[in-house]
Amino acid sequence: MASHPNLARAFISIALIEQATLRVWLAYMGRHEKTTHLGHLFCELHARLRRVDLVGDHSFDLPLTHEVLADATGMSGVHLNRVLQQMRKDGLITLHKHHLEILQPQRLRELAEFDPGYIRPL
Repeated sequence: MASHPNLARAFISIALIEQATLRVWLAYMGRHEKTTHLGHLFCELHARLRRVDLVGDHSFDLPLTHEVLADATGMSGVHLNRVLQQMRKDGLITLHKHHLEILQPQRLRELAEFDPGYIRPL
């Protein structure tokens, strides 16, 4: 660390961001409705992909299976499908052939109680 202080700061920054992300996700696993949780996942993916220019407006490729999405949000596959159907019905998203479009970004951020501050570099 002493011989490469910039590299040490970068690693510490990465570790702090990962710890903040873990704390947010642990809180979401237990205290939020599953629609809120899935919305938060979509908002976080959008924010992260936007930082590396992989977002077109409010849409991006989402090459994750329903099984992976269900596992990430603590839902069964059946429950995930119900939540996705409700989000579509509410006009929040479209998801077709592994491409997600967020139709109402502000409304989804509010539903998800999403604050991207924890994923920004220090």
